[in-house]
Formats: sequence, C-alpha cells, structure tokens
Amino acid sequence: MSYASFDPMINTARHRPALWRLILGVITIVVVLFVWFGALVLITRRLLDTPDTDAVLRLAVLETHRPESVILNLFLIAGLALGTFVAAALWHKRRPASLFGAGAKTLRHFAIAAGLTFAAMAFLQVIGMPFLDSPSLNLDPIAWISWLPLALLGILVQTGAEEILFRGYLQSQLAARFKSPVWWLLLPSILFALLHLTPEYSTALATYILLATFAFGVMAADLTARTGSIGAAWGFHFANNTLAILLISSQSTLSGLALFKSSIALDQITHLSPLFVLDIVIVVLVWLLIRRVLAR
Repeated sequence: MSYASFDPMINTARHRPALWRLILGVITIVVVLFVWFGALVLITRRLLDTPDTDAVLRLAVLETHRPESVILNLFLIAGLALGTFVAAALWHKRRPASLFGAGAKTLRHFAIAAGLTFAAMAFLQVIGMPFLDSPSLNLDPIAWISWLPLALLGILVQTGAEEILFRGYLQSQLAARFKSPVWWLLLPSILFALLHLTPEYSTALATYILLATFAFGVMAADLTARTGSIGAAWGFHFANNTLAILLISSQSTLSGLALFKSSIALDQITHLSPLFVLDIVIVVLVWLLIRRVLAR
C-alpha cells in the first residue's frame, strides 16, 4: 500500500498551499486555544461554584489525581480542533470534512485500528503480567464505571483534536507544499512530540517522552498517508490513550481516572531500559499489524 491514497486530502490543501498561510494558521490555532481555555475556566468556575480562578488552574495543572482534573485536561485539548477548523477555513478555505478524509473510510479505519490496538495490548499485557509488579487499585470500580462514559468521550475528543491538527491539517498542508514525504511525515511529528514535553521532567525522562511521542507521531502520519484518512491514526491513538489513562496509569501522570495505578513511577522508566525498549517495540508491532490489516 503506497501513499497514493493520501492524494485526495493533499488536493484539498493545494488550493492555498503557501507557507505564510500555514504559519498564520498555526498562530490562529494558538489564539483560539487560549480563548477556549479562558471559556473553559469560566465554565468550570460556574460548575465548581467558586469565583477563584486559581482553584480551577490548580485543578487543571496540579491536582491530576482527581477524576475531574483529568476530564478538564482532556477537554482543554478540544480547543486544538476548534482552532484548526477556524484556521483551515480562514486561511485555506477548507471545510472541516477535508481534514478527516472520506467519512465512511474514517469511521471504518478508526474502528479497525482501535480494535486491533486494544486486542494486541491486552494480549501483551497478559503475557507480561508475570514479569511485572502487580498494579494497585486506584479508583473504586463503581466510581470508575460512573466516570467511564464522560472519560471515553474526553479521550475521543482529545485524541481526535490532536489528529485533526497534526495529521489532518499540518501534514496535508505540508504535503501540498513539499513533494518529499520526509517534510510532511517528520515536521508534524516533531511538533507533536514537543506538545507533550513537560518542563519539570528530568532530562532523561524528557528525552524518553520526546522519542516515544515522535515515534508515535511518525507511525500515525504513516497510517494517515497510507489510508487517506485520519481514522486509523485516530483509532490507534484513542486505544493507546484509553489504556494509559483509564486502565493502568503511572503514578506521575494523569491518574485520576485510572482503575489501577502502576507501581512504577514515570520517572523510573528511564532507569528500566528493557521496559522502555519493550514499550516502544509493542507500539511498533501494533502499528505494523494495523498497516498489514488495512493493506488487504
């Protein structure tokens, strides 16, 4: 399966491919994201029945062990999709649908990729359980079930917003400007990795996150180019985040909605090099499996 399937998405971007338009588009997205953040803060203040904006900011940034904090963080990312729709329409005259690919294909590929990822990850988790410390219960199962519908919606929105921006918009616009896939596979993946970088992390941990998210970004970009829609990348992304946020979460990450909490803190992963390598190998194997199935 070649990248020919990506041509319809590129063609919609070719009408206004100038780089200055893309730069202004990115600036527009940032502005809309800040407006969205402010609006969400106001809404959260009303829901919390507090005039204290600092309380909302603490909830969003510091108190990530609380379910409502994780929900707030997930829906904050939704501003990326809104900003991307505005930028695409304003600077490129593109409709929102052009950032997804063909509708039926997007939904089908999403379902296939998510299903394969869930199945493969579950299988590998069962195999690896005897070699890892058992995770501890993090959230009461009844409470976890009650939060589950909103949590799944939040992850769907969060992963969709990132895919719309990085694969649907940036990748197709760069592909309309540059013929070589090197530009439009790697540049959005670098930006994707930088988005997930947290300043307070150690150098080793920050390097791990950069490498892991960059590799994931390249794989998602490849799936988008090979299938002609963001569906496969979105399903791959959605399943990965669902497992990490809702099933077993690290002690150092958004843990408020996880049913279990890992005994290994995020900053310990860099000291456990086999675990670090295994994590990347598993994701690569799942990506290759998705490619193989969708190539049929």
